[in-house]
Amino acid sequence: MSKSDEMLLNPYDAQVGSDGSESFFVFQKITEEGFKVPRFDLNVYQLAPELDHDWLDTGRNELIKLINTVKGQLTQDIYELISSNTLSTQTLLECCDKVTAGTVENKFVLLKRRYSILQGNVVDHKREDLPVIEPDLVFDVIMAAHLINGHLPWRKIHQHLKNLYANVTRDFTNLVTLYCSHCNTDRNMKRFLRYKHYNVYDKVMPLERCHVEIFAPFDDDGNEKIEDKYSHVLYCRDYHSRFVWMLPLEGITFRDLVPALTQLLCSMIRLPIFLETATLDRQDMFDVCEYIARKYKLKIGLGLNSGTDFQRNGVTRIKNLFAEHKEQCIKEWNMCLRLVLTRVNQNYSDRVRGIPSDLLCNEISNIAHKFKLKQRKIIDELYAHHVVQFREAGGMIYLEDDNSAFVVDEDEHGPENDNVPVTESPSKESMKSSNNIADNLLEPNNNSSIPSKRVLPSEKSSIRKNGSKKKINKEKVTDKGKMELSSPLSQAGNQDFQDLSEIPEPSSPYFRNTSISQRSKYADVSIEL
Repeated sequence: MSKSDEMLLNPYDAQVGSDGSESFFVFQKITEEGFKVPRFDLNVYQLAPELDHDWLDTGRNELIKLINTVKGQLTQDIYELISSNTLSTQTLLECCDKVTAGTVENKFVLLKRRYSILQGNVVDHKREDLPVIEPDLVFDVIMAAHLINGHLPWRKIHQHLKNLYANVTRDFTNLVTLYCSHCNTDRNMKRFLRYKHYNVYDKVMPLERCHVEIFAPFDDDGNEKIEDKYSHVLYCRDYHSRFVWMLPLEGITFRDLVPALTQLLCSMIRLPIFLETATLDRQDMFDVCEYIARKYKLKIGLGLNSGTDFQRNGVTRIKNLFAEHKEQCIKEWNMCLRLVLTRVNQNYSDRVRGIPSDLLCNEISNIAHKFKLKQRKIIDELYAHHVVQFREAGGMIYLEDDNSAFVVDEDEHGPENDNVPVTESPSKESMKSSNNIADNLLEPNNNSSIPSKRVLPSEKSSIRKNGSKKKINKEKVTDKGKMELSSPLSQAGNQDFQDLSEIPEPSSPYFRNTSISQRSKYADVSIEL
């Protein structure tokens, strides 16, 4: 492709030089995701002459004011001292009015430890040695990225630039894109208030609600295996504390999943009141939990929420850590625990404003008694057809209804804000009617024929291009004769859960003596706590 052909890809891909003689490309490179990284020497006014230039100037001034008030951000003066290698206590006192003679020494030491010069760029050691954009150029870089990528939304811009530069934040990208007169034609400006993160699930008790997911740590198909053995990971996270458990899986068959989930549940200090999932089909999750509850005499509840941003974001964060430490993690599972699990559980999390391990165990006094009372109250208030009591074997499985479902109070937490993690609330799509779910999962099955095998295709194949799931393959036999899940795993980023009419009846031989025989008794089961 010639240079002239490439320039036709986007009207902003090339810019006329300052002398008006020759054009040049405005991006340094194109990432694997197709994001064009802008150059630093761009003239935004020439790049987009159709925009309101006065509005751009206003935005640049507002961003500089914001940068100068944000703790931890370099001002232009301090940046120049570091880049010119002239930073000292004396020069710091002269250029920074917030520093006094009593605090200048500490400020100087912190700056020297955090920032240095690497290959001619100021880098931030706290942000994995990412380069720092000159504060006066932050507005132009973000705006240029917005323009040359087809007026990309601010969240997408932040998602790409935060991995390239140390000082690009959500606030900055949101503010800059508001000053694009093409996108914000009405000049509507949101009031920027800086909130501390709060725990949107603060009212949920520790271990009251957890979500269980299955995913391949390095690729969607599970081809890259940990220790050449484990293709997938069983992941569980507590809603309240964000504490995470992980177990390795050699495959995604029932034979792999049942013992792993049993080990996970039996090793917890308390069984969660409700389990939820975004990657397992509802029916498969029910079948597995039903078998475990019956065999090991456990009380297991299944929640309504599925496919929420909270669940997807949790998986995404863990997969990012796996990718970051891939070289060490792929060799040994214990390194996964050390570099991924320990980092998540024992470091401060601004999402919950605490350390997950502390919040899980030390926050509520007499929690064991309160937990039992809450579980008993929830089960007592459920409809009869939402509860299955295995009288002959012990154990219980119950389904959440609309009354016990937890929904974040949007009025209490206010409108969506860049610094407020409201995306972690359950999505409307995930809150299916509990009666419909119960009917699909618990209705009697009069069909006596049972398919012999249940197969789970790969995660990637479970999603159509338009975001909807494929029809479930109810009968399929693997080459090795293994029994696998009947329904495909949904990807963590999938927006919509499968239509309930497509959920198959439990039919694995693994559950021949658990699911089918019990179905005719579901409607008139009594609860014994």
